[in-house]
Amino acid sequence: MKLSRADRFLLRELDAQTPYDVVVRDTSEPAHTRGFEGGPVGRVLGLHGTGEGPEASAGTLILLEVGRPLRLQGATWLQLAFPDDHLADNSGGLMLEVSPAGAPGSPPSEQPAPPGTHTP
Repeated sequence: MKLSRADRFLLRELDAQTPYDVVVRDTSEPAHTRGFEGGPVGRVLGLHGTGEGPEASAGTLILLEVGRPLRLQGATWLQLAFPDDHLADNSGGLMLEVSPAGAPGSPPSEQPAPPGTHTP
């Protein structure tokens, strides 16, 4: 499925060797595809892969649930969309959090405490 640039969000330049924790979150005005009467968006369609992007290479489809973390590995790009046949009644927004994660099963990396704080 090819989506126009206006109908998708594309994140590039991920490191395929780095695992990422990906979470889609509601904003103060959650996304609605059928106006407020239709209820908030609970899932977002994702496509990820390696190479230049979805225009040039095949990807793997995933379904991201709002508020539920997902571990993504082996990707250099991530595309998100919620296909809709009537874009005019969409409202609100979603926030995407993508952060590097440790290897599966490894403890989180230790970060030094900020200056002026005390760690027991």
